[in-house]
Amino acid sequence: MLLEEYDEELHIKNEKQISYEDGLEQGLEQGIQGFVREKLDDSVSTDLIREKLLRYYNLAPEDADRYISNVISCM
Repeated sequence: MLLEEYDEELHIKNEKQISYEDGLEQGLEQGIQGFVREKLDDSVSTDLIREKLLRYYNLAPEDADRYISNVISCM
C-alpha cells in the first residue's frame, strides 16, 4: 500500500527547481573565478581580491581563499 499519491507535476516542478539552482550555482562559481582571474591579470594583490570577494560576493573567508588558490593553480 502506498502512503502517498504520486504527483507527477510536483515531481517535474521540483526537478526543474533543482536544475535551476544547480545552474545558478555553477554560473556564480564561474563568475567568481573570472573575477579573480581578471584581477590577478591586472596585478591586483591577493589580499585586495580577498577583500572584494568578501564584500561583493559575501563569501566566507575560507571560500574566498579557496577561489583564489584554485585560480592561481590553474594559471
